[in-house]
This record gives sequence, C-alpha cells and structure tokens, in this order.
Amino acid sequence: MSTLRARGLFWATLSLFVLVLGPIARDGASADEGRWWETGLSPKYPRSTYLSASGFGSTVNEAKNDALKNLSKMLRAKVESKTVFVRKETEKSLSRTSSENLTIKTDEILRNVFYPKVRFFSDQNGYYALAVLNRRKEAMALMVKGNRLRLEASAMRDRVNNASDPLEKVRSLRTLVRLEETVYETEEERSLLGGAPMVFALPLMQDREELRSLQSRTLTVSVRLTGDGPQPGVLSDGILRELSGEGFRKVASSGKIRIEGKVHTEPLPPFPGSPYTFVHFDVTVSVIDGSTGQMVRLYQKSGRVGGLNFVQARELLDMKLRKKESRSIAKTVVDYVFPPESGRLAD
Repeated sequence: MSTLRARGLFWATLSLFVLVLGPIARDGASADEGRWWETGLSPKYPRSTYLSASGFGSTVNEAKNDALKNLSKMLRAKVESKTVFVRKETEKSLSRTSSENLTIKTDEILRNVFYPKVRFFSDQNGYYALAVLNRRKEAMALMVKGNRLRLEASAMRDRVNNASDPLEKVRSLRTLVRLEETVYETEEERSLLGGAPMVFALPLMQDREELRSLQSRTLTVSVRLTGDGPQPGVLSDGILRELSGEGFRKVASSGKIRIEGKVHTEPLPPFPGSPYTFVHFDVTVSVIDGSTGQMVRLYQKSGRVGGLNFVQARELLDMKLRKKESRSIAKTVVDYVFPPESGRLAD
C-alpha cells in the first residue's frame, strides 16, 4: 500500500511540474516563436507590419523599459538616416529637422508600443520583454494627422492673406510656418513607418523667407534704461540679444515695441558674522506698444546678490542681469507680441 501511495505521489508531482513549467518551456522552444529574446524578432510580428526590439531587466518593468529604449534607438537611427537623405535631396528647400525635434516625434510614436511577450530566465535571474510597434497602424494615424494639419495650414494662410495689421500678419504667418514644419515632420515619420514616399507640397521655405522679411520690418524694438553704473547697459544688451533670437530688430528709438525703465543698485551694510558682501538691486521695466503708446506689460524684480567682496558681488549681479533677468523681460515681450494660445498647435 505504501508503494502505491508513493507511485501516486510521484505521478501527481510530475503532473504538477509539467503543468506549471510546460507553458514556459513551450514558449522558449517553439519553432514558430523563434529566439525573440535574442533577436528582438518574432514571426508573429513581421517587419513588414511591425517594428520590434527585446530588452532585459531584473524585473518585468525593467525589461519592458529596456526593450522600449532599444526600440527607440532603432527608430531614431532610422529617422536620422532618413533625414540625412532628405536633407541632401532637398538642401535648397528644406533644411530644418533637428535631433531635438526627432526625439520629440519619436517619443510621441512610442506611446503606442505594446509588450506581447515576457519571459523569465532563471540562469540569468532576470526577464526578457519584447516591445512591438504596429508601423502600418501608426503610419495611418500620422497620415490622418497630416491631413488635418494641412487643413489648419490652409485656414491660417487665409488669415495671413486677409490680415491688415502688420503685427497680426506676423503672428499668423509665424503660426503658419510652425504648422508647415509640423506637417513636414509628420510626413517624414509616416514615410519612414509606412514605406511610402514623402508627400510635401507646402511652400515652407518661401513662407520662412516672407516671415523673416516681415519680422525685420515689423518687429522693431528700442530699449531705454536709466540708472547708476554699468548695470542698465548690461541689462539692455542682454534684452536685445534675447529678442534678436526671436526675430526682433534693434532700433535707436520709436520701436514698435519700446522697453523703458530703471535699474537701481546699492551695496548693503555687512551682515553680522557673514563673510559675504551683498548688493541690492531693483529692476522696473515697462513694455510699451509703439503703435498706441500704451504700457502693455510691467516687469518688476528686486533682490540681492552676494560675493566675497564688493567687486565679485557686482560681477555676479551683472551675470544675473545679463542672463536671468534679460530672459524674463524678453519672454514678457514675446508673450505679448505672440500670445502663447495664438501659436499653440493642436495635438
């Protein structure tokens, strides 16, 4: 009787072992599945329809993140390779596609990645995961997005043509150029994923040139800051440098945008027990619309900057005015001329 019990226990244990380990063993040995954890490929997800990559990690989430990272690298490499070709072919008409923009577009596409396979390897004490992207489905979605953006660009071109106010025309044309650039980027991704040639028939370069010319005539800025010492000049130069990058052109006076104000600085009495010397500053700047003569924005900032001595404190103050305060004032101007909501593109 004990022998029969022992045999029954043996077969029951063996059955449980097969039941538990069977699916994992079949997943690893199936010829239909292949060694996807090594190649990043699976016959279930052919390259004609999908992009895929595998990844490894000590947990399932780490493995998925690693697979996503590898798929991202693959996709970015394809985009960058495609971009080099497009740049060579269209160097005179289309030249803008920075690596930063590529990263943003690629990350948007990777939101649609799924993970159909995860496998644990006891000998490596970790997991492998397969990340998969349906390239045809994504290409179709990008085509729909591109068509929608083309319609928005067409409507924006009507606004440009009908604008009587030069500043309003600059705003509309600036938004139009951004729309056209987004159409180009979307079409580039669609071509890459779908394997079809790019279709881009928008006059992007001509619109860029018109925008530059119109901004040069319309976006003029004059700065007049008063105060003791070199700080007003330091702040003025910083503001003009920041605004020039946004298409503004410096004029001596009577700009379409006038920046007027005062910079006041003074040394502070020593703080008991402190080894530092401090300089106090007050910045008051008015942004005036030259067309109406009205103040449209007011920027005020006060604070102190410390150094080991008075000379160092003034140098650090100059650095603060040249960088942080200049950028803040320039942003105040840009947000007035180009309200964020007017240039926002729909997702």
